[in-house]
Amino acid sequence: MMILKNIKNRALLIGLIFLTFSCSKTEELEITTIGPPRGELIVNTRLFEFDSALLTPWIKDITHLRAFGIDFSKPKDTEGLYQYIDDSKMDDFIAFSNSKNLKIVWTLNVSSFTLEQEMAYVKDIISRGLNIVAFEYGGEFYLRKYFVGDLDAKGVVERIRMDGEHRDYLDLLDMWLPAMTQDFSLDAYEHILVTASVSGEQNITTNYRKEFNEKVFNYVKNNPNLDGKISFSYHLYAGAKPSSYSTDEEIVYTGNVDWAFLKEKLENSRWVVTESGYYVTDFSQSQLDKARGFYEKQSEQLGHNDLLGIHTLVTQSTNKKPLALYDLNGISPVGLMIQSWLETSK
Repeated sequence: MMILKNIKNRALLIGLIFLTFSCSKTEELEITTIGPPRGELIVNTRLFEFDSALLTPWIKDITHLRAFGIDFSKPKDTEGLYQYIDDSKMDDFIAFSNSKNLKIVWTLNVSSFTLEQEMAYVKDIISRGLNIVAFEYGGEFYLRKYFVGDLDAKGVVERIRMDGEHRDYLDLLDMWLPAMTQDFSLDAYEHILVTASVSGEQNITTNYRKEFNEKVFNYVKNNPNLDGKISFSYHLYAGAKPSSYSTDEEIVYTGNVDWAFLKEKLENSRWVVTESGYYVTDFSQSQLDKARGFYEKQSEQLGHNDLLGIHTLVTQSTNKKPLALYDLNGISPVGLMIQSWLETSK
């Protein structure tokens, strides 16, 4: 894992900002940093919407992209599972990411493809030039919407679909980690396991999220081959409730985040935040300031060796995805805000 340098110099840039967030209630947050103190930023990328022609002007302070191979725009196959993106999209992505010297965190689709399929795909795209530096083992398995692809469900479940059977996340790790780390060693690649962000308010997901995290941490701690060599991811969203949501179980409002969960990761590990976002209701300066404040607050809570991530890089629409840094018009108001924030932090 990379230990970032010049931390003391970056610490001199610390400022004090007070922002008011409008979430489920009015809240005042004290921000004590003006940008990512670690000098790196990862942005989630939906490859089926990727188009390098839209990514201008490029936000040059982005260092990593997180990607996965599923094409959600395609119908599922005869077995009810998703399909891979077209080669043309992947070729565009490889050429662009290499031109910007980007590092790729690849999310393994452990619920959509078999181990053999995904490993073959990963080896192919690496041979084609994709600079993969890390692997994330799946997505939000504590959410019901990933149970047999039920995207409308917002609850939590213990088990997910894999190869026609129902297995829990630890069972999947037993299948995938030995094979992956044999071909992609722990010394040469970063391996990232999924955990959950935790709300300070009690709801139907709170206890499950804590139990899920404890199981994942114990799984690594009790495995001598993994302890001290594994990183962890979580996804955190805040802000306005998306109109497509019937419930809010996936969103943890900023003022309700129990930041203590960040301290529960194991020693010698780090957080790689593969998704986080603030839902703006519009692109007014007030809303953009609140979004910026959310990222500043999260950055403040993370350690200097952790990697902050933002969702999402680009969407093939305008104003319909108020999280995207780029859309059909090029860089979005959210992207300009993030660009300004990163430049200010230098």
